[in-house]
Formats: sequence, C-alpha cells, structure tokens
Amino acid sequence: MTSRQPPVSGSSFRPARARAASVDGRADSGSAVREVLEWLSLVVPIVTIVTALLFWFGYTATDARFAYFGIDSSTLELTNIDYVLRSADGIFVPATVTLLIVLCASAVHALVGAAIQQRRGGTVLRKAATATLVLGLAGTAIGVFWMFEGRPDRVYYLLPPILLGGGVLVFAYSARVLSSLRVEPVDSGTIWQRVGMWAAAAIVLLMVFWTFSLYARALGTGRAVTYVDRLANRPSAIVYSSRSLDVGEPVDETVGDAESYYRYRYSGLRVVIKAGDKYVLLTEGWTRDSGRAILIDDTAEVRLEFEPPREPR
Repeated sequence: MTSRQPPVSGSSFRPARARAASVDGRADSGSAVREVLEWLSLVVPIVTIVTALLFWFGYTATDARFAYFGIDSSTLELTNIDYVLRSADGIFVPATVTLLIVLCASAVHALVGAAIQQRRGGTVLRKAATATLVLGLAGTAIGVFWMFEGRPDRVYYLLPPILLGGGVLVFAYSARVLSSLRVEPVDSGTIWQRVGMWAAAAIVLLMVFWTFSLYARALGTGRAVTYVDRLANRPSAIVYSSRSLDVGEPVDETVGDAESYYRYRYSGLRVVIKAGDKYVLLTEGWTRDSGRAILIDDTAEVRLEFEPPREPR
C-alpha cells in the first residue's frame, strides 16, 4: 500500500527565494561599492597631483613677482588656496600648447602605425626615422649642455628643457619605429628596453615640469615689470598711523596734532596689491635701483586712504 505525498505548495519555496534575492542584493551592493572605490582610487590621486602642481606653479609665479620688488613671498603669509588661484594665470598657455603637441603627436603616431602595419612606405619611414633619431640625439645633447652651462639668452629660456625632453622623446620614438621596420622586429618586452622606455618617459615628464616652472617664473617677473611700467595708473595710497613708521625719503611724512590718534601721514605711495593681511606699496617713480617696496600691516593702528590715478588708464 502506497501513501501519497502531500503536494508541496509554492509558499514553502518563498524563504529560499527570499534568501537568494537577499544574497543577490548584497552582491549587487558590494559590486557597486567596489566600483565606486575603484573610481575614487583613480580620481583622488589625479586630483591630488593636479592640485599640487597648481600650488607649485602659483607659488613659483608669485614668488618671482614679489622677488622683483625685493620682497620675500613668505612674509606675505599667503595660503595654499591663494597660490592655487594665482596659478591659473600661468597654466593656461603651457597646458594648451602641451595638449596641442600631444594631439599632433597622436595623429603622427596613428599614421606611422598604419604604415608599419600595412608594410608600405618602409624606405621613406626608415629614412625619416633615422633623421629624426639623429635630430633627437642632437637636441638631447644641446639641452644637456645648456642645462649645465646656462641658457644662451634670456629670450630662449625655455630651450634647455624643451630640447632635452623633446630630444629624448624623438630619439626613443624613432628608435622604436626603426625596430618595428626591421624584417624580424626586436622583442620590445626585454627588461632593458622597458627600463629605457620608462626612463625616457620620466625624463620627458621632468622636462615638462621644468618648462612649466620656468614659464611660471618668467610670467611672474613679467607681471611685476608690467606693474612698474603702469605704476602711474595704479591708485595712490595715503597712510595714516598712530606712531611713526620711519619710512624716510622719498615718502612724504607729515606730523599732525599730538591729540590726533592717526598723527602721522605718509604720501607718495602707490598700491600694488593686498596679500593676506598686508598691503604692498611702492614709492612714486619706483625703479629697481632707487625705489623701495613697503609692507603695511592691516591693523587698527594704521588707516589707508586710496585715490584714483590722475592719469587715464
């Protein structure tokens, strides 16, 4: 005699299905978290490096600008944000030029790669690669020489890093093209070839950084020269102080009544900038030979009044 098994209802499977759905949900959640962490691991280092570079370029330009007036930028107590904001002026031009060079280099690489794969124009490519290899070697040698001997002229202050970095890049790329054009291409996976390529890439990056730094320093000095050339178009400053500042000539000092809180009055000054809690002032007709730069703390003991320039801008 056989007994029938009771039918199994669908409800008995619900706990198992619920557990499976819960496991799938946790797996999807864990996958999403891992994806977010992977994106953060890529973005955060890049943002950190970019911010550090912006800080350095801003610091370099600012330091050169105030050094032209004989002021150590550390006395201004600028913040890191100040330096990052001041870097924008010196980063647009070199960054744009670098991106354009990368774009052109990518187009040339695509054309060369297509020619190598299709095995056409090998003779022309071989001659061109040999010529560029020689040029790259020559540029590298000249860049190294100028790096130790100093730049030949201040107009060409960017040539040493550009020649050194560009020479290494062209030399390494030409050698790679010549290797690819051989009947039996050389294996590029050997340890020494990989070390050579990484060394070339490191030199190029260092030269790019050096070029950007030189440009930022030159830009800061250029901005200072522009300040001096247009000093007559800067606002005039009259400083009132509760005590003598002992500024001396060529600043005009007037002593008022003893009962006046701001007893001392100083004129003959031009405003350059307010940095932190300090005003940077230059004497009238400032030059590097005879002028003086004055730092005035923005405190309750000092009051400044500004007058618009008399000459049109």
